[in-house]
Amino acid sequence: MKSDKYQILVFQGKKGFLSNEEIFKNVSLNISSVNQSWIDYRNNWNGKILIEIKGKQILLTDEYIEVMESKGNHPLAQVYPKFLERRNSVKEHCRKIEGELNYRLAVNSDVFFMRFNDAYEVLNCVVPKAGSHIWAIKFASMLGYDGEVTYSKFSIFEYLSPTLDTARRVQTYTKFFVYRHPLERLVSAYCDKLGESMKKFSFALKYIKQIITVNYLENNNTKSENYAKLSLEDKQEIKNQQQRIKLPGEKLNITFLEFVTWVTSFLDKNILYELDNHWTPITYLCNPCVVNYDILIDHDFFNEESQILVDHLQKNKESNPPIYFEKYQRKATREKCNEYFRDIPQNLREKLHEIFLDDFIIFGYSYNGDSQDYACDEKIAK
Repeated sequence: MKSDKYQILVFQGKKGFLSNEEIFKNVSLNISSVNQSWIDYRNNWNGKILIEIKGKQILLTDEYIEVMESKGNHPLAQVYPKFLERRNSVKEHCRKIEGELNYRLAVNSDVFFMRFNDAYEVLNCVVPKAGSHIWAIKFASMLGYDGEVTYSKFSIFEYLSPTLDTARRVQTYTKFFVYRHPLERLVSAYCDKLGESMKKFSFALKYIKQIITVNYLENNNTKSENYAKLSLEDKQEIKNQQQRIKLPGEKLNITFLEFVTWVTSFLDKNILYELDNHWTPITYLCNPCVVNYDILIDHDFFNEESQILVDHLQKNKESNPPIYFEKYQRKATREKCNEYFRDIPQNLREKLHEIFLDDFIIFGYSYNGDSQDYACDEKIAK
């Protein structure tokens, strides 16, 4: 080993976590800050560190630890300097909030939504509501697949698992994700999943009863936050309100205020790790302070920067037709932000800012919580 201190990233399919503690030679791994239900650890007799994650074992040999170390700058950093500027900026912001961020990650971050593709040597952290489906379609086309692309039926990108091959991929493959203003992404998720642009009723059905219940408890100042302990009258009223659930294809009557009230209730209960991926902070999904991503694509420049990356990936891949990113329309989501947030009270705005604090800081977005027009401000000038 090159030194006594290492930073190890462990994946377990869709689930995973970060241990940001110290690893010493022949000493067991100290991960006291990580949820122990996810991991068991011990030294084996020859002094190597053995980690067991829900029945899957990985031996952290010298080789494994060495390949997990960072490589240098990506070739595209010279072609498109913004990629290098962003990477350096993220590192700088991460250093400033390292202590607090490590705690929040240990408490909230048990998901690494990453997929890889060996044919193009690329690893992508999937950020819902930031062009992720468009990228899935493009990757499918690059591999010659021209059918309907869905995450449930099509798995060109396999989830990472804890193996030495995984470590090599993390170290050598082009790693990227797309980031987006956290509140613009929240509005987009609401519109797409529960609001005017809802496509899948089954998705809404998973959450709509929770949303109605949380808002009833909030608006009526009930003595109990536990549904099971509510009075019969309260339960009946909640049941009556749930009649707002419409049949598939009909518009739901869930307002953005009700949605935000429900989302912020996860902060109140200290269970941000239970947020749906579509509105989980990107910092928790992708952990850019630990994984040394080569490319961070700004959603504001999605077409241009995605094309630069896909051109690089397709270099020397003449067997497949070139892929082009058509003009991707954001459907004026940023302009909608001010409209949607106009009726959101100050206390809920502050809670949202706390939930997405790391995204605001790490990706350089401004926050003016006292202004009704604060929602999707431009990035801080660097």
